[in-house]
Amino acid sequence: MSRPPDKRSPQQIIHLRHLLTTMKSFRENMTEDMRTKMCQVVRYTKCDKGRVVLRQGHVGHDFYFIFSGSVFIQIDIYDPVQEETRTSVENVLRMGEGFGEIALLGDGHRTASVICKEPTELCQIDKATFLEVCPALFNQLLQDKVNFARYAVVFLGVMVMVVIVLLVVIVVIVVVKVVVVVIVVLVVVVFVVVVVVVVVVVVVVVVVVVVAVVVVVVAVVSVFVVEVVVIVVFVVVVVVVWVVVVVVVVEVVVVVVVVVVVVVVVVVVVVVVVVVVVVVVVVVIITVVLTTAQFPLFSLWDPEDLQKLCFLSQVLDVPHSAVIEANWARPDFAYFVMKGRVSMLKEFDVTDIEEKARTTRGVQDDNNQKKEILPPDGHKPNKKKYTMFANVGTLNTGAHTVGVEFPKI
Repeated sequence: MSRPPDKRSPQQIIHLRHLLTTMKSFRENMTEDMRTKMCQVVRYTKCDKGRVVLRQGHVGHDFYFIFSGSVFIQIDIYDPVQEETRTSVENVLRMGEGFGEIALLGDGHRTASVICKEPTELCQIDKATFLEVCPALFNQLLQDKVNFARYAVVFLGVMVMVVIVLLVVIVVIVVVKVVVVVIVVLVVVVFVVVVVVVVVVVVVVVVVVVVAVVVVVVAVVSVFVVEVVVIVVFVVVVVVVWVVVVVVVVEVVVVVVVVVVVVVVVVVVVVVVVVVVVVVVVVVIITVVLTTAQFPLFSLWDPEDLQKLCFLSQVLDVPHSAVIEANWARPDFAYFVMKGRVSMLKEFDVTDIEEKARTTRGVQDDNNQKKEILPPDGHKPNKKKYTMFANVGTLNTGAHTVGVEFPKI
């Protein structure tokens, strides 16, 4: 990666492309052609801790990706009231994140200073390549910011929808399993009934035939021809009747099984359709309810003004207990809370409340004057000074500081 861009071979460019895919923004936000073009011109820079990479107000010529390490964004703000310039650290960028695009896409001047927080490796891209390859990428990122500012699905709402869908899927699976078990049980029961009926009929027919054969043999031996004919006819009739009965019973059982299976299948289909419809309706309702204006203030803004604001804004990932403003009565920036909560604290000094002078009896003396009780050495005790904080407000998700009047302390 340290080799100059004009001396890289195609194999080295491919290797560099694989190496840079470890950076999330390089891997997810760029197409294959964009990554190849970047690797053909990217330059490697290694900076020590405290190195100023960009300085506020200077003309911008390059865009940077952080390959390793981290940098912090520092903005110098002039306070006309105090007639002094204050320094504010606004954000920390880490591996895979980029910076420097605002000057290249805007008026050309750096809006903040970028300083290495630790030893950092940077991938540096010149302005010409950036303007050729990256505007479409940053236009999409900018549009994502605008869309979030206007409308955003609350994360909790997404989780609720996911949970509901999972529960419905589980219910459908359970219902289908129960129905399948019922069908199997019905089929087994019907099969057992059919087998029992057939066995009974066969046994009866066999018994009748055996009895008839015995009677015929006895009749033949006794030379009762008429009786033999009658018995044979009787046996034939009995066998035919039982066969017909068996056929009818089997057909009835089969019809019943088919009807039951069809009914169960229809019920399952209806249940599944109803569940799917309910899921769709619930998801739509939750989406409509929770997909509201993240910041209603922007709903009345001109699209170009909102786009310009989002272009110049920064997304801050602020850790717990970090201080982002020293004085909320005169904040340096406007803040929009995308997620979480910000406690606005005001620092002030207090001293001990002086006690009223009293006599030893706690009443006035004869001259109608108060006497102050002093320590044995005759000196007044020093007043203690304390630094305290007061909570002047809270910013929750969706809140902002535009037009907010903070109480004075």
